[in-house]
Amino acid sequence: MELHDIVEAEKKEREALEKAMKKEKEGHTVFVCYADVDSLGVEELQEIEKSLLELRSSVAKRANHLLRESCSFGRK
Repeated sequence: MELHDIVEAEKKEREALEKAMKKEKEGHTVFVCYADVDSLGVEELQEIEKSLLELRSSVAKRANHLLRESCSFGRK
């Protein structure tokens, strides 16, 4: 894989992560940490679970990206 291809792949990944983060920020006006989970219904709890799983996935992708980025600095 050539350097140009690597850079383009990283740009696309960054754009996808930024888009996911923006979507996550815009989609939630109430923070889960303030929710009274005892008063929530099953559907609401399932929605929170789905959001938390998506957040975990986004954080893992971002962490992997930053790790790869930091490792690549040593190779230059």
